[in-house]
Amino acid sequence: MESPLKKIKDWYLSLPIDHRVDIGVIIGMSCPGFGDLCISTETDLIPEKFIISIDEALSHPITEVGMVLLLREAIPFYFISKRDDQRSWKENKVMMQELADKHDSNTFQRSANSMDFRAKQWASTCEKWKNISDYLTNDYLNRYSMPSRN
Repeated sequence: MESPLKKIKDWYLSLPIDHRVDIGVIIGMSCPGFGDLCISTETDLIPEKFIISIDEALSHPITEVGMVLLLREAIPFYFISKRDDQRSWKENKVMMQELADKHDSNTFQRSANSMDFRAKQWASTCEKWKNISDYLTNDYLNRYSMPSRN
């Protein structure tokens, strides 16, 4: 059987760097097991520290399954459920455009201009997450963690 945590690791490593940073810092601040990650962690180090925590959990099937249980709930809660909704991206784009027009702001205009691209990137990230969901079910984890799996 394939390692479910390795599937999550591969998913994470396949993401754009800004997604890896977002995920790393939010998970690192909100979940146990990511002790070296916090708001003051240098941005460049966040993905590396996130992977170090995953690699440590890969050392034993019990900790691996525990980490999978944590991440399979935390990642959808903080990211997938919020960034997979194309309607909210469109609403944010309209809001940014209104702010750009109202305040004659290049910053708001750049944000509005980038919304479509960001929405497509997050849609891809969310789709990739859904593609590994079969490896994150209770049934799969039970079979994976059985001593006779080898």
